[in-house]
Amino acid sequence: TEIFHDDPLVEVLAANWSTLMDKGPFSLLFLDSGQSDGRLAGDVSVEAVVDLVEDGGIVVLDDFTPCESWPPIAYGRVDVLREQWLTDERFTTAEVMVAPDASTLIATKR
Repeated sequence: TEIFHDDPLVEVLAANWSTLMDKGPFSLLFLDSGQSDGRLAGDVSVEAVVDLVEDGGIVVLDDFTPCESWPPIAYGRVDVLREQWLTDERFTTAEVMVAPDASTLIATKR
């Protein structure tokens, strides 16, 4: 947050994303999927987040484990959250490997 301290055009909020429901829409949302340990950090589904993002806005979801199969599998079951983000027609979403054992979803609202 320090990098944006003197920029009046940027507001950095560090909180549970659900506290943002009365703010926005946002041009950028960074959300923790919570999937690095096999548990969700909260409902970060497309349906829960779509109205928080302006058209053309970007959602970044981290803490995914890379998967080369389809449908995506994580922790022995279909990764429904990742599948939702990668197939929802309201977003164009790409999965990016950020480390050998970590990937991130970057979604742009259409």
